[in-house]
Amino acid sequence: MKKIIDNKLYDTDTAKMIGSFCEEGGQYLGKFYKTKKGAYFYTYGYGSDGDGFNLTTRDYVKKTLGRCNVKAYIEEFGEVEEG
Repeated sequence: MKKIIDNKLYDTDTAKMIGSFCEEGGQYLGKFYKTKKGAYFYTYGYGSDGDGFNLTTRDYVKKTLGRCNVKAYIEEFGEVEEG
């Protein structure tokens, strides 16, 4: 899936797929991506890439992965201290 936002190309084929997630209540499934320049975006919905697309922040990715995909969180952001 490709989208142009603010004259910049975001492409699921060239970005790194960080991990999958499910929003609270299971409303939709999504995949987080990171571009070569460090921008984050996600796709959501059904099908291979989903039908929705949004830009997002590093903080949102951390919060969401920390809640629902610990393995992907550690791979992207590193180990965390045990509580």
